[in-house]
Amino acid sequence: MHKGVNAREHIEAGRKISESGLGFIAFVMPGLGGKRWTEGHTRETTRVLNEIRPQLVRLRSLAIQETSPLYELWKSGDFEPLTDDGMVEEIRRLIEGLDFSCDIETGQLTNILFELRGRLPEHKAHLLHLIQRYQTMPPEQRLKFRFERYLKNYLPYLEQVGKLDASLISLVEEAARCAAKSPDEAEPVVEQAIMAIKQRGIP
Repeated sequence: MHKGVNAREHIEAGRKISESGLGFIAFVMPGLGGKRWTEGHTRETTRVLNEIRPQLVRLRSLAIQETSPLYELWKSGDFEPLTDDGMVEEIRRLIEGLDFSCDIETGQLTNILFELRGRLPEHKAHLLHLIQRYQTMPPEQRLKFRFERYLKNYLPYLEQVGKLDASLISLVEEAARCAAKSPDEAEPVVEQAIMAIKQRGIP
């Protein structure tokens, strides 16, 4: 990804801000490395955060927008995105690996667990427990949880901004029928609907 700076430059900038007596916020995007780079992305992000020690870490999981260059990479097969479960696992590893005092929160709807919020290290065990509670749900229950969250939180927004068209409605309805009829076989259709919903815009 072309961020304009590398890890070393992030660390240098973070240290300079801290040395000046200012606090700062770090925004992290779980999923940005896709399936190919998930391990390295999480490991290096954790390392940089532990070096620069921001006062607040905000997690904004990846949602590939139709208007972004990454959308074309995904369409061509050059980028394989993580599932929501994969991004939840990245968040778990990140929280587990942070070793400094900070506030952390996921309060944005691209995060399937958008209610995670707390102070590290005081609330680390609680946050990891909430993640584990989701991760240990039966697969069909996790799928239902994800689908219902996106329907509730995204569709009203997409309708408001004029991006809820007939093709998306049809895809969502088909996913809902599959989930109701054969939950154990519905995952590909539901994941396709979720991806399409997230591509239209972010509430």
